[in-house]
Amino acid sequence: MKTKPRQHLINIILITALAVAGLMPSSTDSRAKPLPSAAALDLGDVLTISGAADTQGLPAVAWSSDPSCDLFLVVWQDRRNGVDDDIWGRYVSGTGEALASGEFNLTPTRAGNQRAPAIAHRGDGQFLVVWMDDNAGNWDIYGQYFGCQKLPTSDLIAISTKPDSPQQYPDVACSYFLSWVVWHDFRNGNWDVYGQRVGPGGGLLGDNLFVSNQASDQTYPAIAANPHDTGCTAMSFLVTWRDFRNAAASSLDIYDQQLSDDGRCGPNRAAYTEVRAQAFPDLDYGTENDRYLVAWQDYRAGMTAWDIYGRKVFPNGAPDGDAFAISTASRDQWLPAVAYNNDDNEFLTVWQDYRTGVSWNIAGQRVSGAGALVGVNFPIAATVGDEINPAVAYGGTAEQYFIVWSEGGNIFGRAYAP
Repeated sequence: MKTKPRQHLINIILITALAVAGLMPSSTDSRAKPLPSAAALDLGDVLTISGAADTQGLPAVAWSSDPSCDLFLVVWQDRRNGVDDDIWGRYVSGTGEALASGEFNLTPTRAGNQRAPAIAHRGDGQFLVVWMDDNAGNWDIYGQYFGCQKLPTSDLIAISTKPDSPQQYPDVACSYFLSWVVWHDFRNGNWDVYGQRVGPGGGLLGDNLFVSNQASDQTYPAIAANPHDTGCTAMSFLVTWRDFRNAAASSLDIYDQQLSDDGRCGPNRAAYTEVRAQAFPDLDYGTENDRYLVAWQDYRAGMTAWDIYGRKVFPNGAPDGDAFAISTASRDQWLPAVAYNNDDNEFLTVWQDYRTGVSWNIAGQRVSGAGALVGVNFPIAATVGDEINPAVAYGGTAEQYFIVWSEGGNIFGRAYAP
């Protein structure tokens, strides 16, 4: 089960990139699909995770499967000091109904900016939190293990500190015995995807390893773990990212790479390489059907708007069946995040959604482990303000998802029981 979000960037980055590429959609189209009423959905109360001064953003969330913990840990970047960004966090009860404790600073002694956190749970009450860090004047990747009592359980981990070469936007997945951290990296003069194995005590296992080093750019990787012995080893992982290698033919595509407990396993594979642009994928592994669900935002629909699409993928990264639409509502849907529910053998994909044409909201869609839509798109957060950058994790004790997002410079969340 995946226990982290994916997430990942400030919207202005995406807006700027699309404008430069000439891919900004029109403001309206004919596919109006309003969300159903939230009244009949089993959604918990909206919780204010952080309402501190200045700006908090880019939240991530994971659930501890250790019975002695049964907590979600939400982390985010936070500028409440008015000077630079730190990584802050807060525990939420496994039921998602009440905050278990107050906010705390995970990087209180780090100067400079710490941004874009990602988080995964190792299965023994330990969360690995990773982030991009410019303490040394260059964007590096750092991390640290934390337990369930606001305390670090390892020393600070310097995951990648290549000088004069930025490393940005990490993601992380854990097994009981090791963790993989991935990020995009400019050490070769263009953006590549790199990874690093981290041991359970925080020590690095081997050196940084390229996951994909094509001559074109590969950016914004996401990673998930496969706990079954169905990949190349008993500890198998899959990384997916947006990829420019076919830019002349199909613009941005989605590629993936299987990792083992000691390195790459097999080649880069194309998860989706059809016309126009696909970007910002996320994924999780479904244990019952032995498939990953990879979801991404997709610009195929007549140059009108970004939609959310998905595809089942074998443990080795090869596609299983065709891509399918998760949301093709009017206007834009961006930045999907995926979590798997092994109690019901289904996935929940959430994203930020502009179908109202008034403000960004958070919407979701259930997908069965076999890759079929379950029900219809439904609202998760739909106020008059902009709700952006969602992340999601599934908690098995209470059998509920917990979804987080940023709104108005603060962090919010709510539970959802399918």
